[in-house]
Amino acid sequence: VFTMVLNRYFDLFDASRTDAQAFEDLVSLFTTDITFVLNGQPKHGIDAWKQFVRHVFTANQDIKHMYAGWEETTPGTYETRWAVCGKRADGSVFTQDGKDIARLDENGRIAYLENVPDDPTMFRS
Repeated sequence: VFTMVLNRYFDLFDASRTDAQAFEDLVSLFTTDITFVLNGQPKHGIDAWKQFVRHVFTANQDIKHMYAGWEETTPGTYETRWAVCGKRADGSVFTQDGKDIARLDENGRIAYLENVPDDPTMFRS
């Protein structure tokens, strides 16, 4: 059941760039007090998460994620390898890969998500 939620995450993330309902569905996968980690820096709350997603979509004309499949690494913690290709707002293209680490609450909503890109400069502004 938990991996079904996590599997929907990547599909909804990509779709929500152009589909408002997909964005709402994406947001519904998370707890309101989500902790997400970028570049080792934790951010808290669903509003901060929404702001991050909107920033990704402003900075990029298009993105597409692929992932290897979520595996439970310790009880309640799941990891997957991912790759993303994209076209930035300036028209240049990029690829990136890394891993995500996620934990879900007892209701099956994502309470913690850590993005660990292989290139640590990926989310530097």
